Amino acid sequence: PEATVLILIVDEALDAANPLLKAAEQHGKIMQSTVPKGQALEKWIINRAKSIQVKIAPDAATLLANFSGNHLRLLANELDKLATYVGKNATITIQDVRQLSAQVQEARIFDLTDALAQRNRKQALNILHDLLSDGEPPIKLISTITSQMRSLMLVKELAQKGMRSGQVASTLGMPPFLADKCLRQVGNFSVAQLEDIYHQLMATDASLKRSKMVPEMALDLLVVNFGLQ
Repeated sequence: PEATVLILIVDEALDAANPLLKAAEQHGKIMQSTVPKGQALEKWIINRAKSIQVKIAPDAATLLANFSGNHLRLLANELDKLATYVGKNATITIQDVRQLSAQVQEARIFDLTDALAQRNRKQALNILHDLLSDGEPPIKLISTITSQMRSLMLVKELAQKGMRSGQVASTLGMPPFLADKCLRQVGNFSVAQLEDIYHQLMATDASLKRSKMVPEMALDLLVVNFGLQ
């Protein structure tokens, strides 16, 4: 019927020759919506902070943008928490972001697995010690790394089936920026390596929970031996 309006949303870029795109051009209207990136994303963060009556230091905005990606809902949630923490009309600093933002903390742990994926054990140890110095509990670190490795195993399986970032995010129910990071990382590992690393993590987690090892030493050994089995 003429009164019916069909809205079709596609979460990935379509080739100009795509039949769906051609049909939309012929019978309707195409609207492209993009999320802010780079400096535009940092400006969005600063403006969002102003709208909830706080300020955010430029380096803090950059940190949030780099680690949280352009997933605006997650960024808005993190800013709301930070605003509550610092109080009305106060300024959110980079230290506030590092201490309070769970998304940033998880992203920092992703930096750790990034360094390990690149076999850069020196950088991985530096990131690990920074996280421990910031008060991140060893058990939580192991749990988060294990969760990330489990995600990598699932992403590896989907990538081998030819799935793209948007499809991976939708299938696994993860934020698109996280799917992008996982897809970049899985290229550094074979399926067998991912399985071996996962077993290493589970063994370290079990040792920590049974208090058989000093937590910091257990994590250092995990980094040094990462992917060597």
